Amino acid sequence: MVALFSRSVLRMTTWFTMLICWALYSASFLFLVGRQTGPEPSLGLCTFQAGLVYGAPPLVSCASLIFVIELYLRLTAVTLSRSVNERIVYWMPWTLPVVHSTGFWVGILLGLSDVKTIERSSSGLYCRVNQNTPSTFAGALVVLFAGSVVILEVYIVIHLYHRRMFIKKIDARKMVDFPLKPFISMAAFTILGGLAVIMVFVVEVSDEGSLLNILTVLPLAVGLIFGSQTDILVALMFWRKQQLELVKKPTSKSPV
Repeated sequence: MVALFSRSVLRMTTWFTMLICWALYSASFLFLVGRQTGPEPSLGLCTFQAGLVYGAPPLVSCASLIFVIELYLRLTAVTLSRSVNERIVYWMPWTLPVVHSTGFWVGILLGLSDVKTIERSSSGLYCRVNQNTPSTFAGALVVLFAGSVVILEVYIVIHLYHRRMFIKKIDARKMVDFPLKPFISMAAFTILGGLAVIMVFVVEVSDEGSLLNILTVLPLAVGLIFGSQTDILVALMFWRKQQLELVKKPTSKSPV
């Protein structure tokens, strides 16, 4: 919200898109709040949430990919002295509803083909389709998008290394269009996400609840890494701006 309404905080369109997708990801797991135990939730509610759960992971991984693609386009535009194709930047976010809908409907249609497989998970936090196909399909999309993110980030690092002498000569006006800090934040998040995935596969997880506790670090990491940047924190401290303006404001009295 700060980045959206503050004139001093500038962010790319795909930055906002990615954070919105992560908010939707988190909201997908809230439908059973108050229904974690006791009678099973209604079939309609459980089916709908199961579809959201299968659509959310591909959604956020695809949103992360298009964010990195825009970073690449803008970084290379500065280092290679060329313009960004804004049409590509405009159309990329429109792929997200398609990706989410694909995972959503695969989960719902497979669940409705055998409604007995639609159930509340053992942790009680969300509904699922007790079949291998929906999770395998969603997992394949996540691997595809996340793998592309890692490959593109490695390529960006190599590109920046080869253009390091040029980057040092970039003047202040061009640095505004040079999104190096967002790229560093994204790289940090990628490393953290990779560590979380490694923990899932390497650490012995005794129950589903423990596995969910490990995976919930990702939305929290997004909020901390992308929401605690310097310009956002400065914009939040509005009272300090007012104090500085009062100090700088000249008095109406003439000097004696």
